[in-house]
Formats: sequence, structure tokens, C-alpha cells
Amino acid sequence: MNSINSLEKEKKEHAEIFYELLEFEEIIDDNNFDYWNLIYTFHKILNLISQHEKYEEYLLNEINNNKNGINISKNTILIDQRAIKGHIKVIGEAIKSKDMDYIRTALDNDGRMFVSRVKEQIFKEEQIFDNLLFLHLVH
Repeated sequence: MNSINSLEKEKKEHAEIFYELLEFEEIIDDNNFDYWNLIYTFHKILNLISQHEKYEEYLLNEINNNKNGINISKNTILIDQRAIKGHIKVIGEAIKSKDMDYIRTALDNDGRMFVSRVKEQIFKEEQIFDNLLFLHLVH
């Protein structure tokens, strides 16, 4: 296992998602946001998360199949889709409606919760992967 490269790629992907979440938060906070930028940013985040989850499954298998005795549960690393699915649905429906009041309400409620939950997951994963990197460097 090339742990360091895999973990560096993981961190890079986290940074990219986090950056887009910050962009999304700026849209949420802007009462005069650009509708098309909202659509672009929201879909970019969803695509990044989807790609990232696939890589994390690969990384998780790589870590768990290593003979170092490390075993990480899927539930620990992969984002709980149930926790964000409802928020994604509400935001998506609001965007499709093109009703700016509905969009603002959805962003203020579900948008903020979506961002919070994804950030929380990233922080949790970062802590786990930092610990793995430390263990790898110690051994």
C-alpha cells in the first residue's frame, strides 16, 4: 500500500470539496446570488462528493486489506447518505422551481445543514487519516 500518496490524494480531495462548500456558503449568504452560479456550484459539490466516495471505498479496501491489522468501518469513512439526501432533495427542488423566495429559504435551512454535515464528515475523516499517517510514519 502506498499509504502516504493515497492519504495525500484523500486530503487534496477534501480540500477541493471544502473550497466548493465555502463557495456555496457565500451563495447562501448573498441575497442577490447568481442563479446559474448556484446551480453550477451545487452540482460541482455533488459530483466531487460522488467521486470522492468512490475513491474512499477504494482507499478503505486498500487500508483494510493491508496486513498491519488496521480495520476501518465503512460507516466511519463514507458519508451517511441518509444524513444529506433530504437536504439535497430540498435544494434541488427549490432550484428547479426557480422561485427565488423558495430557493433562499431552502438554502438558509437545508443548504446550511448540508454544508455543516459534509464539513463535519470531512473533519472526522481528516482526524482518522491523520492518525493513520502518524501510525505509518511511526512504524
